[in-house]
Amino acid sequence: MKRLRLFALLIILPLFAFSSCKGKWNSSFSSAQDYAIKKERPIFMYVDSGSEASVDFKNTVLNSKEFLSYAGKKVSLLHVNLVPEADDKKTEEEINAVYEEQSKIVLDFNVEDEISLFLLSPEGYYLSHLPWEEKYKSSEELISALENQLAGSESISKLISDVGRSSGVDRVRAIDVLYESTDENYRRPLIPLCRQVLEIDTDNVTGLLGKYELQTTFDDVYLMLNPESVDEAAQRFVDVAEKGHLDRAQKFEAYYYAAYLYPLVGSTDYEKMLGLLQKSYDADPKNEHAGDISETIKMVESMKSYQENSSLYGSNTELE
Repeated sequence: MKRLRLFALLIILPLFAFSSCKGKWNSSFSSAQDYAIKKERPIFMYVDSGSEASVDFKNTVLNSKEFLSYAGKKVSLLHVNLVPEADDKKTEEEINAVYEEQSKIVLDFNVEDEISLFLLSPEGYYLSHLPWEEKYKSSEELISALENQLAGSESISKLISDVGRSSGVDRVRAIDVLYESTDENYRRPLIPLCRQVLEIDTDNVTGLLGKYELQTTFDDVYLMLNPESVDEAAQRFVDVAEKGHLDRAQKFEAYYYAAYLYPLVGSTDYEKMLGLLQKSYDADPKNEHAGDISETIKMVESMKSYQENSSLYGSNTELE
């Protein structure tokens, strides 16, 4: 009897070890991140648009035995389903939480394609993007591509580690190196690190304070901007230009974007646009884009004049 039990155990253990290596898809970012941190592995994120192509890709490749066996040893798997099936068991609060998480992922990583594949660090920072190709319909080709991406992401993974190991102004400089080394289309997940620069280097020892005051203002304005809040949003840029640590070129940029917010939301407050554009030009008249600002000022003045004349003509018409 003991021999039979031992024999059964010897059979079961290898099977258990094999099955534990098989990858499992996580449906929430937090669960995928927890596993990634625990195993010290990157996150492989698949954003599912619900299209016929994405469903076919998921069924034939991503859920294949070959791919899951490979992924289970290399990455933490995250499936972001943008078209989830109805689930009566979920509360409204849980549904809203899922929606907020998915909206953040779409915003952070500029998700636009019907099939989006990303490699992220355990912290959730961008490592690389695997542009969809038809050849990925083969699990072997996808495994090969992922293997290449894992190898190619080692340098930026090291920069992320450098940030984690540093403190004080050394951390600020490490954050800056990571920020500049990250594709500008996927920098938004680094915003919390950018805010740390403001907290750590209050005396601007590194000379980077103005740069990150401006970057965090961009993010603040992006989240709050709408036609009703445009004045407040523009004032955020004005405040950072006048009270922050921006150099001439950064002030030039801050005032310009303050002006740009008005047409962005459909406002025709040309008076405010002109004032801000002039401040932009005055901040750095030798800026390589100063000529563009001058031309924009002329264009806005023409639009303002046309608006005033149209208003006057309309008033005369009504009086008749």
